[in-house]
Amino acid sequence: MIATNHHIDKQLTSIIKIRYGYWNMNDLTKEEIMLSVIRCIFFPLFLSLLIGCQSKLATNDKNQQHSFFEMAKRGAELGDPVDQYFLANMYQEGRNGLTPNTYKAKHWYEKSAIQGNARAQNNLGRIYEAGLGTNVDNTKAYYWYNLSAQQGHRIALYNLASLYLNGKGVKSDKEKARHYFELSAKKKFSNAQHNLGVLYENGDGVEQNYKLAFAWYSAARTFDPRVQESLDRLTVKIGDEIDEAKIFASSYIIKFGKEK
Repeated sequence: MIATNHHIDKQLTSIIKIRYGYWNMNDLTKEEIMLSVIRCIFFPLFLSLLIGCQSKLATNDKNQQHSFFEMAKRGAELGDPVDQYFLANMYQEGRNGLTPNTYKAKHWYEKSAIQGNARAQNNLGRIYEAGLGTNVDNTKAYYWYNLSAQQGHRIALYNLASLYLNGKGVKSDKEKARHYFELSAKKKFSNAQHNLGVLYENGDGVEQNYKLAFAWYSAARTFDPRVQESLDRLTVKIGDEIDEAKIFASSYIIKFGKEK
């Protein structure tokens, strides 16, 4: 069964502590990583020296969370799109001691998205699709997902594919759904890899191809053990050609699977 649950960019897997909490390295640009490290390390040092209170670097978690929030809020109000994105994410997820607030999340995502932040564009699309703090508007969801996908954001590519698959906010087009699932899958997004496998297994909008389905399931399995169920089901269908399918899938695992 194909999964079409849409995804928001929470940046919570492959965790590292950087800037305002735990974020996903795969979805940060090199420039943002460097800026985050500089701000995370040098700004608190500078502030501490300025007020003569080095001990503040060893504050407890609650004070540190508040500090992260204040840093993001300050940058967001000055118009920094990355700070606006992080602030919106804090409000949406209720992190850094905040109470979840979808209205404020939407406000700051929109500020960041207008300036071209791909992650904010994706999350704003999700807000419109789900009607979080606003009315459901699939046309606007498509608009923001599409802008984010044009920048290569892998979750936005997946979300855009799902809209095309289900005809939400756009005319149903399974070939375009396959296209965007594949772009996302090649960026190692396991949900897209699994859904692409389902399309090839069932011949849904594409020519049925068990080997390709097995290959994409195999890549997705390296990220999510639950995909094993799909592999087991397809193994029965493939029958005597399973060894050939495994050999074919090995290159997909190497290229698109989880790095060991």
